[in-house]
Amino acid sequence: MTLQKSRNQRETLTLVSSIAQASEEIAARRSRMAWRRPAPIETKSELRLTARESQVLHCFAEGLGTDAIASRLSISRTTVRNHSQRILAKLAVHTRLAAVARGYETGVISIPHRT
Repeated sequence: MTLQKSRNQRETLTLVSSIAQASEEIAARRSRMAWRRPAPIETKSELRLTARESQVLHCFAEGLGTDAIASRLSISRTTVRNHSQRILAKLAVHTRLAAVARGYETGVISIPHRT
């Protein structure tokens, strides 16, 4: 259906209504897709982070930035970025925050106990 000058008001309202309904359906589908749980990932024993990658992941959990991690671990910023990219790829996530969450989920890192 295309909108033309010759269409009457009723046809125009029908057209607008159908477009709005389709838009709502698309939004509902996107919402359902966004809330799907990610596919199960490997357990701690199946994930193979190197010792240094584990240290970097723990630094992520502490909220440290690239410069602070580089300073703490005595490595360059570039090396921190390289480790970060490998961690994100291995944990199948896109952000450092998501990496920390996935690390907790899989047991790669644990929540510190407060006394």
